[in-house]
Amino acid sequence: MKLSTKCRYGARAMLEIARNHSKGVSTKRKDITAHQGIPSSYLENILIDLRDKGLVTTIRGPKGGFSLARAPEQITMFDIIQALRGTDALSAECLDENFDCNKQEGCITRQVWSAMQKAQDQVLLGITLKTLILSDGSGLDKLEYVI
Repeated sequence: MKLSTKCRYGARAMLEIARNHSKGVSTKRKDITAHQGIPSSYLENILIDLRDKGLVTTIRGPKGGFSLARAPEQITMFDIIQALRGTDALSAECLDENFDCNKQEGCITRQVWSAMQKAQDQVLLGITLKTLILSDGSGLDKLEYVI
């Protein structure tokens, strides 16, 4: 699995917004830039994508900024990655129906890539922003998933 910089930065930005959401305040772009080291112009595009996909809302005015569109326990890492990269974000190329491969019929290894895709999705679906806020990252290596 290879995640783009956009996805990694987006996940960090969402975590920053979620931390402030739990305190009842919105998050300014400049604060995300300062705390997460994400270039402001790049972050602006990421936040627009997250807003357009319904994960964050924009609040105007002096106390404005960004806030979660849903509760932290309702937003998964899968949601964030999917919003920033699309539905095929983490899938093997050969799982795409339009992939032209002369071995596609009866390909045994395709079953491996399909199982790997399902496992990835299960992990990402099992980690919410609330999970990350509460654990602050510690203990994530101990999470177990049933596939």
